[in-house]
Amino acid sequence: PRAIRDVYKRQALQAAPMADARIPVYQNVHGLPVTDSGSLRRNLLAQLTSPVHWHDTMLAMLKDKADVFWEVGPGGVLRGLLKRIERRTRCVAIGTFEEVSAFVKK
Repeated sequence: PRAIRDVYKRQALQAAPMADARIPVYQNVHGLPVTDSGSLRRNLLAQLTSPVHWHDTMLAMLKDKADVFWEVGPGGVLRGLLKRIERRTRCVAIGTFEEVSAFVKK
């Protein structure tokens, strides 16, 4: 049942080590930047079970002068969605292990 899965998710998030973020983390549960670990943890749990506010998140990041985005993972769906919001925004796809390794080394 869903209630049991939610308990396991909550337990896993509570057990995971987490510190305050050094740079703001924009969380899709509300689209706003967060740095304190307590809010990050609470919002991560909500993000697992709530609708994603992708559009709001991208608008907030653009408003805060983000000018380059990286889509990490296979495919380019998020990059395509971002281009619909702001066509001139640069978005780099990092979809393979080799691309992630090269990015980390930079």
